[in-house]
Amino acid sequence: MKKILPLVAGALVLAMGLTGCSTNSQDNNKGGNTALGAAWDVNETPRDKVKDGGEFHGSFGSEIQTWNLNTSMGNNQEMKMMQSPLSEYWYLEDGSGNHTMNKNFLDSVTDEMVDGKLVITMKINQKATWNDGTPISADDWIATVAALNGEDEDFSVASSDGWDQIESVTQGETPQDVIVTFKEAFPDWINVIMNGPMRAESCKDADTFNDGWAEYNNAWYAGPYVVTNFVKSSNTVTMERNPNWWGDKGKLDTIIFKYVSDDQTATAFANGELDFIDIGPDPNRYAQAVGTPGTVIRQSGGPNYRHFTFNSASPVLSDVAVRQAIVMGLDRDAIAESDLAGLPINLEDARKNSNLYMQGQEGYVDLAEKTGIKYNPEGAKAKLEEAGYTMGADGYYAKDGQTLTVRFAVLTGVSTSENEGQLAQSQLKKIGVNIELQPINTATDWPGVLVKHNFDIIAFSWMGTAFPLANIGQLFGAGSASNYAQLTTDAVQELEPKVSTEIDPAKRMELAQQIDEALWTNVHTLPLYQRPALAGVRADLANIGSFGLAQIPLNWENVGYVA
Repeated sequence: MKKILPLVAGALVLAMGLTGCSTNSQDNNKGGNTALGAAWDVNETPRDKVKDGGEFHGSFGSEIQTWNLNTSMGNNQEMKMMQSPLSEYWYLEDGSGNHTMNKNFLDSVTDEMVDGKLVITMKINQKATWNDGTPISADDWIATVAALNGEDEDFSVASSDGWDQIESVTQGETPQDVIVTFKEAFPDWINVIMNGPMRAESCKDADTFNDGWAEYNNAWYAGPYVVTNFVKSSNTVTMERNPNWWGDKGKLDTIIFKYVSDDQTATAFANGELDFIDIGPDPNRYAQAVGTPGTVIRQSGGPNYRHFTFNSASPVLSDVAVRQAIVMGLDRDAIAESDLAGLPINLEDARKNSNLYMQGQEGYVDLAEKTGIKYNPEGAKAKLEEAGYTMGADGYYAKDGQTLTVRFAVLTGVSTSENEGQLAQSQLKKIGVNIELQPINTATDWPGVLVKHNFDIIAFSWMGTAFPLANIGQLFGAGSASNYAQLTTDAVQELEPKVSTEIDPAKRMELAQQIDEALWTNVHTLPLYQRPALAGVRADLANIGSFGLAQIPLNWENVGYVA
């Protein structure tokens, strides 16, 4: 989502895409391009211009509860970044969302329609093995599909989107030949296979899939680096080159990721403890990074955005009229201006009034304007009164003797969350809605509060992928573990299956726009603004920075220090 567990700094996988041209810069304290539309800014450097040796220090903002990225508890952006040196994608993705077959794992891939069904045939590289030397085979793909396709509900899968469209997966002439047959046409098939398979034994049953990943298991990975030390008490992960890796040797000697609370990452970066930080929409972090000697601020376009999730199963928000009134009582421009103050971002470029598309992307419709569900305090009051609420002497609306009180979950130590909670409280008081701030400890309570739906409204960031419309079911589908709003709409249930199989781009877009409008009207989630893709990076680091749609380095073998 589908996959999901958004982490403190962001969350996984909403389907949208942006395009732009690649940029490059080595100027101190400047990225290659300050426009949101730049594809990526990673100091692209040829491999032979990167030194052999050196260490890289990165961070993540919550304790490791599972190493399984395919569970709703484990699938978040920071964990994907941390594990990316351990397990390469089978399709490499650049900042514009272009995909290239990874020859370390695949010799060839063909796709064809047979009797109305999409058939993908993969030939696995004979050198490709798991870290213990076992060849990667069709058996691994067969087990992966069985685990992720949603047929066995005991598997706590973050998302079965795409996997549930697979009719069968079989071995071809050899164990390295894999034939995947979809039920019908499936335009986003690369999105399904690009991460590669899980090792068969790692997902052989629900207990193993859900609970067997509590500790790192080296034999379940295949990539240029391996974990050589994991200190659980401090959540510090040390990686070194994988002696069994058959691809290019990694340039770095050592990669270290460690837990650092969100409010301490900028200080850790300024003190030289970290070589890379996701700045996101935090102006204080940006200012501290800019002021750190030897630093480059890299910036790119990416489908990352802040939003409020409304828990529609909460009694106080079960009435769509109340949800719409809250939207109409929120001055999102003021929230964006406050969150983004001090950042090199133009508010006009960052505004987002769609759940599926980014501003400037083909298919984007300004739904706030189209539906009229936008900032309008007087209209918000009228909507509440139409829903049976009356204003009390205390300045708040009430119904059946109950004050309209909404719990807003605030991630403590996360400046944007704290700021958004306070602004929402102030703004909604003006329309008679009492916002009760609910502090959430990010080290111990997150993401459990989200998964258990212990909130009325919660703010965090979604991070999309290069596959527009691929994950509608993940975020908005009935029963999805990542549908944190717990809201089911007829449009999603009826049209999402058609979107997932429609190969005509115009027809697909039309269907998606109908879903988009229904999501906005029913107030599943409320986008706030496109989140700036900003990263603070050591100036001499190569092939790492602000990734755009790629989200992670193209490959870690080439990450290192400029020679």
